[in-house]
Amino acid sequence: MGKEKLILDQVEKTMQTYDQLPKLEPNPYLFTRLQAILTSKQAPGFIHMLKNIDLKPLVLSIIIILNILSAVYVFAEKEKSLKDQLVFSLSQDYNSTQNDTLLEN
Repeated sequence: MGKEKLILDQVEKTMQTYDQLPKLEPNPYLFTRLQAILTSKQAPGFIHMLKNIDLKPLVLSIIIILNILSAVYVFAEKEKSLKDQLVFSLSQDYNSTQNDTLLEN
């Protein structure tokens, strides 16, 4: 019980110090300064807005998209050329076997 009373006394002392604090006076020009800042930044204009845009993420995104598209194009071309080579090879084999059977007959 002694610790509890000590804690309550400390809380009471702390609350009394809050009551004894001097009253702070606000700056009379604070509201007008804030109002002037807000009104001056309300309509910045299109050019001012463009100056504040950070273009680094946009440029990086465009570069990544272009790299992906070029990789897809290259792999599609390789696959197409492989298909063309396979078709050509099969047609050559088919023609050679047909020629061989025609020569035998």
